[in-house]
Amino acid sequence: MNTAELVKLSQSILIVDDNPRIHEDIRKILCPAAAADDLAEDQKAIFGDAAAEPDVSSFTIDSAYQGQAGLDLVEKAVAEKRPYGMAFVDMRMPPGWDGIETIQRIWRVQPDLQVVICTAYSDHSWEEIIGKLGQSDSLLILKKPFDNVEVLQLAHALSKKWVVTCQAKFRLDNLESLVEIRTLELVRANERLQSEVNRRAAVEKELRESEERFRKSFEAALVALAMLNADTLAHTDVNSSFLSLLGRTRQDVIGRTPHQLGLADNLAAFNETIHTLRLGQPVHNREWTLRRADGELRQTLVSIVPLTLGSQACLLAAVLDITDQRRLESQMRQSQEMEAIGEMPRPAATAPKAAAPAARRECPLAIEDQPEARSAVCETLGKGG
Repeated sequence: MNTAELVKLSQSILIVDDNPRIHEDIRKILCPAAAADDLAEDQKAIFGDAAAEPDVSSFTIDSAYQGQAGLDLVEKAVAEKRPYGMAFVDMRMPPGWDGIETIQRIWRVQPDLQVVICTAYSDHSWEEIIGKLGQSDSLLILKKPFDNVEVLQLAHALSKKWVVTCQAKFRLDNLESLVEIRTLELVRANERLQSEVNRRAAVEKELRESEERFRKSFEAALVALAMLNADTLAHTDVNSSFLSLLGRTRQDVIGRTPHQLGLADNLAAFNETIHTLRLGQPVHNREWTLRRADGELRQTLVSIVPLTLGSQACLLAAVLDITDQRRLESQMRQSQEMEAIGEMPRPAATAPKAAAPAARRECPLAIEDQPEARSAVCETLGKGG
């Protein structure tokens, strides 16, 4: 509701008094235009002169002659969204409610109504009135007989005060509404934030469990595994199989690079592998000759893949010792080569057999007379055959 509408409503006044003359007196004071119109009509009828336009405030006045009737008018006005700005209420209105009870009932319907109590008696002290109605800045007392200026000043002052009160209430209601909206937004934002916190907590828990599983698998793996810093190539973690392969302790390895440990027997191959990793490409099953701490060289297959742990870029290296496999392969090749040599054709393999009968014919007695020589010859011939 804008200010102009409030000002118009504030000029709507209710008079609750059992004396009709009080109604007429207040109307004459607050609505002189009506009286001026009546006078102008008389002047026109007598003198034929046009009525003058009065320059006064335009108040609208409703009358009730008992408290119950006044309450009915207030309820109707509030229901029609055209509440009164102020009311003049008489203190004594027999046989119905007195002014105090009337005001109590009216304020239950319209708490912001500005009220002027009109009384000619002192049967209720101010303390008694305050005791029944409570301390309020919306209540004033006007003693009868009242002065016209007092009524006019009260009407103007209280009607403007009602406008200001309504504006303040309107702003307060808007502020409360805005606070409710902001509070609701904060509640929803807090719910979203709490949901996100719960989600992140669940993700972090799952990540910790995953890291724990990785840690256990990493440590228990039979394959030698090492974690290196992607930037410095320093070892950040290794498993027992890796330490066993190198013949070193954890303290020797952590924080040092493969180059510092002298692991690569072929520096060119090592640099080529690092170059491949710098290009963001993984390394799979590349043969390395690995030098142990005692100087022994071991043939290995190395696979290295980049990964990220938390916010740290890392390299995961898996090293498979194939020294025994290569040794067995070498032995198998040698065996195959020997078998190939053994299968080659032999020259004149039957010559000794052919010479044997001749030898017997030439030296029959010598061989037969010497059993030991005979056995040796037979053995030789048997081998040849």
